[in-house]
Amino acid sequence: MAKPTVPGTGQAITQGFLEAVVDGPYAWQDDVNAGGKKLSNLGGLNFGLGGSIGIQDYLSEITLTAAWTVIPSPVVAPPANSRLTVIITQDGTGGWGITWSADFVGASPEIDLDPGMTSIFQFVARSDGKWWLAAEPLLGLTGDAVTPGIWAAGLVYLLEQTLTEASTEITSPQSSPAAGSILSVYLAQDGTGERAITWSADFIGPGTEIATGANEVSVFQFVARGGKWWLATLPALGVA
Repeated sequence: MAKPTVPGTGQAITQGFLEAVVDGPYAWQDDVNAGGKKLSNLGGLNFGLGGSIGIQDYLSEITLTAAWTVIPSPVVAPPANSRLTVIITQDGTGGWGITWSADFVGASPEIDLDPGMTSIFQFVARSDGKWWLAAEPLLGLTGDAVTPGIWAAGLVYLLEQTLTEASTEITSPQSSPAAGSILSVYLAQDGTGERAITWSADFIGPGTEIATGANEVSVFQFVARGGKWWLATLPALGVA
């Protein structure tokens, strides 16, 4: 008998139903968003937002208010290939330092020390259950303050745009994206090249420098916090 693909009328999406749709195992796990529980497939399709296969995307925001803060992992032994963005902001005093817990590999304690400034780190979980640094960190972004916290399972967005005008404003594909959402922006020059860009107020941190050769592509990665897209890694300019 074929497995069902959608719940019938009045069918609750329970552990048993999901195991009938896609091979398990399933288990109830802590939900870092609300302190409750969520149903996760431990080895197959993940039905949380983001549509990832067996992985989870996390965003952890921390405001520094003391001389030294140990940065902890938001989850214990994350599944391999899970992603984590850590956003660390100095309070109005600034000058506060950090250390990383043993859950992290490769991250430096170097951050921006000026009051109100934000540093962003990107990690990926490997099979050893630790968070490995995945990109060069961004030090020294600033913008609207947000309430520190931990979010999981933001949506993943892709914006591809070919530049055909002298100057193009890049706008968000989603208004007020959920915290922890990820956006990849691919900007391609047309056959003429030398096209310029500006960014709408939805974006914080990206510069207007892009590759200008004919058909060259520039790639930007963002994470959502406070309803805006924050630059999450250094851009890749000039991808053929």
